[in-house]
Amino acid sequence: MSYNIIHLTTKTINGTLFDQFGRNNHLDKEIFDFNDILIDDVNNLSTDRNIILAGGWDISKHFDKIKKLLESPNFILVFCYEYEAFLDDDLDILRNNLLKYNIQEDKVYFIDFNIFFNKSFSIWNGSNDIKSKLNPVFIDTMIFHNYNVFFPDLNIKQRVHFENKANRKYRYVCYNNDPKSFRVRLVNDLFSNGLDKFGLISLLRKENPLVLDKKVLGQYRVYPTEHFSETYFSVVTESYFPDESSSESYRWITALTEKVFKAFLLNPFILIGGYKSLSHLHKLGFETFPELFDESYDDIFDEDLRYKKVFSEIKRVCGMDVNKLNDIYHSVLIDKVIYNQNVYIDYDRKKHFNKFMKQFKWE
Repeated sequence: MSYNIIHLTTKTINGTLFDQFGRNNHLDKEIFDFNDILIDDVNNLSTDRNIILAGGWDISKHFDKIKKLLESPNFILVFCYEYEAFLDDDLDILRNNLLKYNIQEDKVYFIDFNIFFNKSFSIWNGSNDIKSKLNPVFIDTMIFHNYNVFFPDLNIKQRVHFENKANRKYRYVCYNNDPKSFRVRLVNDLFSNGLDKFGLISLLRKENPLVLDKKVLGQYRVYPTEHFSETYFSVVTESYFPDESSSESYRWITALTEKVFKAFLLNPFILIGGYKSLSHLHKLGFETFPELFDESYDDIFDEDLRYKKVFSEIKRVCGMDVNKLNDIYHSVLIDKVIYNQNVYIDYDRKKHFNKFMKQFKWE
């Protein structure tokens, strides 16, 4: 049985998740084999599994043909959001478009990198008067992502920063690009509690920005090795973190981005992110750092309590005796970072991609 990716435009032939993660993965070639076909060239594909790839929100130009193809049992329509999480408004817009063109909902799949996409989708769907038959699909985007571009010399196995055996000048490094409310809260709390002196901190707000890594900002943020030679751990602020105004479905967004992966491939880390983030990393086979932090914060669903627990751990570790911290870092934590580097490089991405593909159903 062969697979065909049906494109609405030539713009999606290169760079989609099926191309980047499957056919041309940077570490594992030929994870997923398929044929590229433009929708205008589709003829008799009755024996193949066909994925009509929506290149964006609007399918109006081709909706007649899409609707016709979806009448066949071996065609499905897929919307990819592999680097973002679908919010309620996004789902509303997409569903309204599908209803407008009378597209068969049970043949439509939404790809999202939220670990709890099924849960957040279910909450959104529960608010609809007429329940949707759309199919949520989860993908572990970052396990397939190319991190070489974020590291000096395009080499993930960065280890020179482990060689500094002396007590280090700082305890942590904390990068914050977009000044989202929870990041501003963290930076304010670090300063108001006198913990800024222990850290290398950036926050790229419009007024009085804290610039730490400007000299290496370009297409990719290649963080200087010296930041990790001078610190013992990273404080990671993920892309999604709810507040009191967030919807219930938003509270179930747990999305692991390059921020946490870049961190644990270089440093021990503590995370301000979604519920059960660490648990998911464990399922993927990676190590976290309970020798340094009380990681019970990962089991706290309430975002304010989770934040407070994380902050209390940052404060506690900053107050540790530096000799003790230095000893734990070199005797235990470095080996776990090296282990994570090796797990990432040797990961069985073909098996993982096959698991992802099993979420699609053809009649």
